[in-house]
Amino acid sequence: MPRRFSAVAAVTAVLLVLALAVVACGQRPPQDQAATPQEPAADEPRFGGRLRIAMSVDVVGLDPHVALAWQSHEVLRHVFEGLLTVDEGFGITPGLAREWSLSDDGKTYTFHLQEGVKFHNGREMTAEDVKYSLERFLNGPRGAELAIIDKVEVTGPLTVDVTLKNPSGTFLIGLASPYTVAVVPKEEVDAQGGQLTKPVGTGPYQFVEWVPDSQVVLRRFDGYWGGGDGPPSGTGGKKVAYLDELVFVPITEEAAVVAALEAGDIDIAFIPIREAERLEALPGITSASTGPSYEFWNFWFGLKTGPMTDKHLRKAFAYAIDRQEMLEATNGGFGVVGNSPINPQSAWYSDVHAQGPTQDLDKAREHLAQSSYNGETVRILTTKGYVAMDKSAVLAQAALEAIGVKAEVVYLEWGALIDAFKSGDYHLISYGYGTFIDPDPMYYNRLHSSTTWSGFNNPEYDRLVEQARNSSDFSERKRLYEEAQKILMEELPLLVTFHEEYYYGMRENVRGFVPWPAVFTRYWNVWLAGGR
Repeated sequence: MPRRFSAVAAVTAVLLVLALAVVACGQRPPQDQAATPQEPAADEPRFGGRLRIAMSVDVVGLDPHVALAWQSHEVLRHVFEGLLTVDEGFGITPGLAREWSLSDDGKTYTFHLQEGVKFHNGREMTAEDVKYSLERFLNGPRGAELAIIDKVEVTGPLTVDVTLKNPSGTFLIGLASPYTVAVVPKEEVDAQGGQLTKPVGTGPYQFVEWVPDSQVVLRRFDGYWGGGDGPPSGTGGKKVAYLDELVFVPITEEAAVVAALEAGDIDIAFIPIREAERLEALPGITSASTGPSYEFWNFWFGLKTGPMTDKHLRKAFAYAIDRQEMLEATNGGFGVVGNSPINPQSAWYSDVHAQGPTQDLDKAREHLAQSSYNGETVRILTTKGYVAMDKSAVLAQAALEAIGVKAEVVYLEWGALIDAFKSGDYHLISYGYGTFIDPDPMYYNRLHSSTTWSGFNNPEYDRLVEQARNSSDFSERKRLYEEAQKILMEELPLLVTFHEEYYYGMRENVRGFVPWPAVFTRYWNVWLAGGR
């Protein structure tokens, strides 16, 4: 008999359960009662106003099946939805699928969709939209995330069967990713020439405009279906679009972000931790912390061409840099130094992930002497848009030069840096990654020889992550990722530096915003006290 799931689905592992408060939700008053509304109390949810949100860089595309940049999905999460969502602790919860079941052979999932869900163009979503969207996703640049899918079949107006190539412990969590595996209307993709530049989804906010390097504007979608009956948690549960508009404003300089918050030109932003205490002392401003985040900063080595194809030079770099210094320079040391993509708070973490090189200049010089380095300049690519990337690159340059390696920091615009990363044509990139809610997207999608852009190729590593991908046993998968991590630390296709703690600065009238250590922001269920 098929196994059925609804409110909370079984998943390979539930990561750290985070005890975060959830925001209370209210119902919008009927339009015929709006003429003489009763003024809500100061802390009661209210409708109206526009929330101005600072972004450290601009979005890089607005098609959810194509966009790879974290910043794009911070916006698109409010426009699009997928079949499944996650709660605060990464347990799987319903999204556009109200319930689902799994066949006895562990290969076919049957999804039963929510009724009455409308796209922003007014048309109701059907199972055909889900089939189209999953197949389009598989054929796009993010397709490796769900490559386990063999076929998608419509079995009823609101029922879809998804058959996997083999049983998998990663499929549901991949489908539930906050980097939304979005359901989109085919007619909009066709009308826009095959790629969405004016996104149309089912989410609580609808797209209005994108003015590059200026703003992205979203407006409340009054036909929104509500997001489900459960309490708000993670990216799931009840969602209310209280605000008339969300306005995302790219501001690349830290000082400019702080100045805009102080002046009241923006309402919420990531702020440097060193500024939090000073800002909180000012009238009209408050702040909130994520705690140590699941995000991580790192260096990627180009293994296709150039000096970093030499493992001894990579190891010289690993022993030359001071990662604690990089964390201090970025945000005053708030966070933890790391060696692994897996955060120390995660259930996937073990002593194996704690092991790695620490600064040792003698060892750095020993490896340099064993390398084939002959005086060429090592180019470190980075961007001004992310402080951690910028400061880490500058400190890495100094560390290399201290052991006798010529180095140059090369600044690119964010989109150009992503293009360079995808090309694999670089020596070093100072980079970063958002939260991964399962190890597979990092260990397989970014590092398996068939999917990586860097040129990393290790058959034993491939075997381990393939086996982990196809297993549904948490303990077995954890052991396999430990073995894979040992290979990463030996071969060094990348070097993790630290997991940063984040602070949000807010105008004091912002209500209902819940920081999440996963660092996925959500502006549904947020309102402005007193309106604006």
